Amino acid sequence: MTEFFETHEPVNPENLFCVSGVTGCIDILAHCLANPGDVILAPTPIYGRIYTNVMQRARVKLWHIPVITEHNGASSEFLTIEKVKKAYNDAVSKKHAVKAIFLVNPSNPLGDIYGPELLLEIFSFCDEHNLHVIVDEVYALSVFSDNHFHSTLKFASLPNKNRVHVLYGMSKNGARCILQHTKNDSLKVSNIVLNV
Repeated sequence: MTEFFETHEPVNPENLFCVSGVTGCIDILAHCLANPGDVILAPTPIYGRIYTNVMQRARVKLWHIPVITEHNGASSEFLTIEKVKKAYNDAVSKKHAVKAIFLVNPSNPLGDIYGPELLLEIFSFCDEHNLHVIVDEVYALSVFSDNHFHSTLKFASLPNKNRVHVLYGMSKNGARCILQHTKNDSLKVSNIVLNV
């Protein structure tokens, strides 16, 4: 991860947890970061299994941030901070407790790569509202275009490193390994308990 993600500092193994698959990892995060009925925001369309990952056992709701929108006859197909804010405000106006935002970067199924400026805007917004940020970077090494992928681990400074959690994984011959990177000590303890 340190080499291929060009991290600003070497990845410390003490900040990593290994889980047998993305489903288990997202399920654990949903349990740790939210209560049943709470909301995690996510840009949509999104890989359909993620709905089940947060809702099936943890009973947490995945709240849409529509990426493909139309406004005054003009269509937009990219995630913006305005779309994040609108989704957050919509959820709060309906009396939902928003606990986190879930990003897949590069995104699935759209294949968008979120640039560093947008990511920093999202991290700052989440810090203002005490939200966690979960960034699934499982497709990080599958970018074959001129767009340059910028890992969350590459930022030298984030508004709140304890609320940013990065997922990465690999699969070979049916063996799956997902790594969750976090600097949040409470989440580390919760992960150990839930994994046992």
